[in-house]
Amino acid sequence: LRFFNPDSWHPIWGGEKPMEFAHINALLRTPSFPPFDPWFSGGLLNYYYYGEYLIAFLIKLTGIPSEIAFNLAQPTMMGLAASAMYSLVVAISSRVSRDRVDPLVTGGLGVLIFTLMGNLRTAWDLIRGLPNAPEFSFDWTWSASRAIDGGITEFPYFTGLYADLHAHLIALPVTIAVLGLGFSLVTGSSSLGAAVPKLAGLALCLGTLSAANAWDVPVYAMVMIAAVFLWAGRFGNLLFRLLATLVVAGATGAMSYVMFRPFHDNFIALFNDVGRVTEGTNLTQFLLHFGALLGILGISIAGSGLLSWSAPRPRWRDIAVAVFGLAVAAAIAWQVFRPHLTELPSGSTETVTISLIAAGALAMVMLRAKADAYVASIAVILAVIGTAYLVALGWPVLAIGLFLAACGALIYFSFEDGAASFFGLMLAAAGSVIAGVEVVFVVDDLATLAEWYRMNTIFKLYYQVWTLLSALAAISLAVLASKRSSAVTSWVSTPRGFLPKTVYVPSPLSKRSRVAVAACVVLIGLSLVYPAVATLPRLDQRFEGHPGPGTLDALYWMRYGTITSGNGQVIGFAGDLDAMHWFQENVDGTPVIAEASIGPYRGDGSRFSIVLGLPTVLGWDRHERQQRYYPEIAQRDADVRELYNSGSEERKREIIDVYGIDYIIVGELERKSGLPSNPTQLYASAEGIGSFSSMVGSELEIVFESNGTVVYRVISEG
Repeated sequence: LRFFNPDSWHPIWGGEKPMEFAHINALLRTPSFPPFDPWFSGGLLNYYYYGEYLIAFLIKLTGIPSEIAFNLAQPTMMGLAASAMYSLVVAISSRVSRDRVDPLVTGGLGVLIFTLMGNLRTAWDLIRGLPNAPEFSFDWTWSASRAIDGGITEFPYFTGLYADLHAHLIALPVTIAVLGLGFSLVTGSSSLGAAVPKLAGLALCLGTLSAANAWDVPVYAMVMIAAVFLWAGRFGNLLFRLLATLVVAGATGAMSYVMFRPFHDNFIALFNDVGRVTEGTNLTQFLLHFGALLGILGISIAGSGLLSWSAPRPRWRDIAVAVFGLAVAAAIAWQVFRPHLTELPSGSTETVTISLIAAGALAMVMLRAKADAYVASIAVILAVIGTAYLVALGWPVLAIGLFLAACGALIYFSFEDGAASFFGLMLAAAGSVIAGVEVVFVVDDLATLAEWYRMNTIFKLYYQVWTLLSALAAISLAVLASKRSSAVTSWVSTPRGFLPKTVYVPSPLSKRSRVAVAACVVLIGLSLVYPAVATLPRLDQRFEGHPGPGTLDALYWMRYGTITSGNGQVIGFAGDLDAMHWFQENVDGTPVIAEASIGPYRGDGSRFSIVLGLPTVLGWDRHERQQRYYPEIAQRDADVRELYNSGSEERKREIIDVYGIDYIIVGELERKSGLPSNPTQLYASAEGIGSFSSMVGSELEIVFESNGTVVYRVISEG
């Protein structure tokens, strides 16, 4: 895909590649750590940049130019994530199945469901448009990533297709490694000596996540603690088990922090508050995003008899039911006492349907756990009451999340087998995240926007849910599709006479299993509509006149690509590319540059700091608000605009001195771009641009000029 579309920018939105490319190139130049911020000269990079550091390290190691390496790094991360999921699904399904499973088929299902499937939004839009023939455009690529109002609903195939090298992608293989290490800890040797390397690996992975994508840490830290609790079953007594969990998990967390303490000592979190969600997620939109994964998971478990072979643990099962009851009561109380609720809940089809599904599924889990009739009855009654109440109040997704978390907790506590318990742990984690997103959100720079206030919360946490549900769905489907083995005994002749010989012969799938497999195949087919119709429109989203496949150079588009500004002027970048090559060949260190700051996602703004990794006075102001407070950003924004717009040489000199500017870029973008707030108004006046020429000889010197792009160097007093 990158070979067919290697561009670091595309004509409309630009994407997040510029930010990621700027960070990587700055990391390649930084003389010390923490690295400098390429979009805020004089400042440090206050971002979870460690994943980008790993990419920069590989670029240093191989010597591959960053514009080529960027298009190798993104597929590398996708490949690592796919192969990690392959291993995880094969390992778990081979343990929870009563029979041998084919690793190629099982792992292939994991890769297919996790990496290649999309959500159901595209299939739904296509079906609704029938019988009219659809006109495929970039909307078919984009709309699936916005399946839920006010949120981003990415999934791995969209991530790979859109091709941003964002933090959540770089962290993705690491999150799956946490699951793999946790599973190995639970199902491997119970000795402390065998556990230490796995615990060290978990510490390294959690530390990496804390510095590469901090959103992942709470969920996967809880996975680590729950895995340690399962491992600590070797201590028998509950008190000693809890004490061992506290000590071992605490030591693992402490090791994780110590490994990455230099990062944490220099990182300031601007957003560490949570707010209360005011309105629940739309059920239809939620199911368009996760419906296929939940459907495959539910159908496969119901059709396969998954977990039915494992021995139950009655005491823990009863404790789990009690905890479940308290959780339902707490959730209902939370909703009842919310101040904006003034009406009693009313019945609806949604209420009845979801309640029945919850009751039936929970009853199935309890029966799989061989629960006593009274225990199962209590659990089902609680499920019906809690689910019906929450759905009727208008919080169906919260009810679904709590229900999944409850089922996962029951499986976690109810079975002796570590593999079955770990399966429950993953299900409980997915359900807890779904429920949590319905209750609270992280208060960030979008919190004041009525529609998008929890955009990043949905984006980051639902990506984790996709990973967990993909693994669970693939494991369940692999077990469902595996053929059961039956023992066949025959008498064979041996030197010692006729002796019985038992062989295990695979038996065909039952009718119930075949129907379940067929239903899952339909869901997978509907999910594959997305890659089928979204891939080509994304690959074709390039500048006019682009050449055929032949390069991985992310900057090649600058030779021919043009952008039309808000005031109707055509902006080219060939001169900029020539100037960038000059910088790369002639300028060392980290001198400060000045270029127009026209905001994010438009017109290839801040392009020199992006490509060169050199610090500019101000890059994408919107992204800088995630790293530092707004007043100073606003001041810089005004100063950069004045540097280019003002005809006063004295004022230009003051701005140059304040920010220690060494080079000033004047290209077509500075001459022709419009203001971010008013695109029809020029960013810089002709007088402001012309006054740079009058400063040549006394304040400035021209060091490079090509195709309308001029590079001025500030003449130092020394």
